[in-house]
Amino acid sequence: ATELRPEHAAYWDTLARLERESAPVLANALPQALAHAQRAATLAPTRPEYTVEQARVWMAMADAERPLLTSADAPTREQTQAHVREWLDQADESLGRAIGLKQDFAPAHLLRALVWEAQGHRDEAIAKLEQVRQFNPQDAEAAYQLGLLYLRRSGAGDLAQADKNFSDAVSFIPGYANALWYGATAKERLGDISGARILLKALLEIDASDTVVQARLERMK
Repeated sequence: ATELRPEHAAYWDTLARLERESAPVLANALPQALAHAQRAATLAPTRPEYTVEQARVWMAMADAERPLLTSADAPTREQTQAHVREWLDQADESLGRAIGLKQDFAPAHLLRALVWEAQGHRDEAIAKLEQVRQFNPQDAEAAYQLGLLYLRRSGAGDLAQADKNFSDAVSFIPGYANALWYGATAKERLGDISGARILLKALLEIDASDTVVQARLERMK
């Protein structure tokens, strides 16, 4: 389709997304995804979703290289740090452009919060996600991601906020497995063991053969 109708940005955007999602098993997928995402954004410069896809690819590139940050080779670590920093900056810049195109485009704001978290700006990321939740109170993904950031920060009152956001995410999507798992973590740290067990049992209702969940439940007895 991209060869027959290259003027259609949606085709290039779809190709970029498929390549990004295939990156773990497809060599050179991310550079191709970036080129195709940039093609889509060039063909439709007023569509924020195409610019957001560019940001997703930049983030995927940073995530793919991040394991090298622990390399025993100092030059490799330094080069990786530079790459990750540059690609996260590129992602942030792309999201800034997307928000400039549509101020209330929630996916751009949500993803920008994740970029800020990856850059080490956790407080700013939390504030951004609180803003996203204010304008999109039933966004399960925003609630889940905000819960994660509160859980990681674990400052005064943060565990309660994490618990609330995970509970919200599960109320919007009852089978939200990640929110159930980390919701159990928040409750366990708050001392609500019975509440944590309820969430883990809900996970077993989704997949009764999950040995990791089974072991965690056994440990909580």
